[in-house]
Amino acid sequence: MTTQAPAYASPADVAAHGPYGPGRTDRPGPRYPFQGRISADGSGGHPAEPGRYHVYASYTCPWAQRAVIVRDLAGLREVVSVSYVDDDRDARGWAFRERRGPDPVNGFTLLAEAYDATEPGYPGHISVPVLWDRRTRRIVSNDFARIPVDLGTGFAEWATENLYPEDLRAEIEAQDEEIARDLSQGVHLVAGAATQEEYERRRAGVAAALDRLDARLATRPLPDPRVPRDHRLRRVPARRQARPAGRRSGADRGRATRGRLGRAARTRGARGGARVTEVSWGSPSRCRDSGRTCTERSSRRRPRRGRPRTPCRTC
Repeated sequence: MTTQAPAYASPADVAAHGPYGPGRTDRPGPRYPFQGRISADGSGGHPAEPGRYHVYASYTCPWAQRAVIVRDLAGLREVVSVSYVDDDRDARGWAFRERRGPDPVNGFTLLAEAYDATEPGYPGHISVPVLWDRRTRRIVSNDFARIPVDLGTGFAEWATENLYPEDLRAEIEAQDEEIARDLSQGVHLVAGAATQEEYERRRAGVAAALDRLDARLATRPLPDPRVPRDHRLRRVPARRQARPAGRRSGADRGRATRGRLGRAARTRGARGGARVTEVSWGSPSRCRDSGRTCTERSSRRRPRRGRPRTPCRTC
């Protein structure tokens, strides 16, 4: 019996294919157009069934990380499968390479193939997480905000933890928008700042949000460490702590590691949570790869002797 070799995309090559973004992320229309919902009763057209759905994720994407955390905490590892795209991308978008393994469901080499299978000639943003339906061979959703909610509620029959308690749902939804806007999205706006002035302004906004939430926790602890709002809040300081100390300011380091939010992040990591990855907080400066201003620090660091310099993944 002949075993077919796994299919992989060629290495990410910005010089050959161009950077990711232009023509994809700047198009008019919704950025996350696939809005299917999974429910226990199938009222949204996608009934919850063990083994039917698959999540395409990335170790470098906090939104995808959140979906995987929900799946793991809910005890759904044997119910919903997960695979990971490679960390690097060019204009072709996310791809499957040897570093993270092949696509075990469809054998795709590029995640764009999943989008094209759902909408032929799809021209928009190729994002993760992606919730894939094995039966219809189509994307159910690429709505990063709703995928964790559906994983936490639609599979209650097989879940070992209730991550969306009825008595806390109103409070969860009320605070979720604030955390998403000021922290989860805020750190990305800091990393994407084009000028030093914008960088300082956006960083101050994130720092103020951390201080505000820390003060709130002083008088009213989070009601349950397992609900979606709470692990979204934990994930931000945990990802900041994962960065080497030399790559962020003392003020950033203090906010990330001290106070109630810092303790929450350390507690989550000590319990063996999902892998944490870094969020770039570097000050904008000239990139040696593209000559443009960016916040990617790895492209400007002097490599260790005998090791090649890591190309810039932002530009």
